Formats: sequence, structure tokens, C-alpha cells
Amino acid sequence: MSSGSLDVEQSDKKWVRLAKKVTRLLLVSAFILQIVCIFCTTILGTHLLSLPASKTQAVSALGYLKENFEFEYLTSRIAFIQGLITWIVAVALEHAIPQGLNETEARRRMDVLIASSLMCLVFAMLSFYNGHMNFYKNYFDMLCHYGKVTYIQYIHQWPPRVLTVLAAPFFFTSVVYFFKVFLDFDSEDKKTR
Repeated sequence: MSSGSLDVEQSDKKWVRLAKKVTRLLLVSAFILQIVCIFCTTILGTHLLSLPASKTQAVSALGYLKENFEFEYLTSRIAFIQGLITWIVAVALEHAIPQGLNETEARRRMDVLIASSLMCLVFAMLSFYNGHMNFYKNYFDMLCHYGKVTYIQYIHQWPPRVLTVLAAPFFFTSVVYFFKVFLDFDSEDKKTR
């Protein structure tokens, strides 16, 4: 697709508008997740290199990470695989969105082929990942456990961490605007001042 092809147009049907918004959100999310993965693994790697050798009950390097750095371990694993999957789904969705009057039947067929192939790849990757999972039943189980670990790391703290408190207004603003973007179809064609 060309630059600007994800801009919502007045002539777009509601499902096309929604698909364009979801695609843009997925692309930004994929970028954010990859940055988080790079950041977290860099910090974790530096931290691990600075530790003296210690006695541990873990029988493997992954076991050691899960035992001592579970939040960081899960963050890097989830950010990488979720960022990759999110990006592939965004590209698939971008190809699934019709191009309008300029689209030929041959191009539409090619776009459907690309979209369906990429979605097949996503499910194959998740199946493969689930088959090679350590410590968790499947990817969804790992995500649920990560939610608990994240809650303990950032929310279930007293006194609260200063930066967590400072991040809260931005988090809530993002949540409010998420609902405004995806539930308010009436304001899409209005110009801002």
C-alpha cells in the first residue's frame, strides 16, 4: 500500500475505517514492543554481566532468569514475539483492506493471497511457539502469568513508585483516547481547530 493509504476517508465504509485504525494501532504497537524488547534485554544483559557468580537452584540459564528476573525474562520474551506477530497481522490487515476504485481484480487476488498467507504464518508460529514453551502451558498462559508479575512489580507496591505514579495520567489518557478513536464514528469527518 502507498503512503497515506491508512488515512480514514469520508468515502470509506465503517468496517474499512475500523480496519485502517486497527492497522495503524497494530503497526505502532509492533514498533513499541520491539523497542521494549531491545531496551529490556539490553538492561537485563548488562545487569547479568555485572553480577558475581552465585549459587542457585536453577538447572539452566532460562531457569535462572525465571527464578531471579521473571519480570524481565517475560517482558523480553513477550515483547519480541508479540511485536513480531502484531507487525505480521498489521501487514496482513493492510493487504486485506480494499484499495477502492484504483484496485484491479488481479491486485485484489494478490492482496487476499498475501493477507491469508500471513495469517496462516501467524497461527503456524503460535503453534510452534506453544510446542516449545518452557515453564508455561501455552502463550496465553504465559500472558496471564505476565499480567500477575507486572501487577506485583508496578501496582502492588507501597509506597508506590514515583515513575509509576507519573506514568498513570498518560496511561489513562491513552485508554480514554483508545475508546474515543474506536467507538466515536461521528467525529471522524470533523476537522479540528
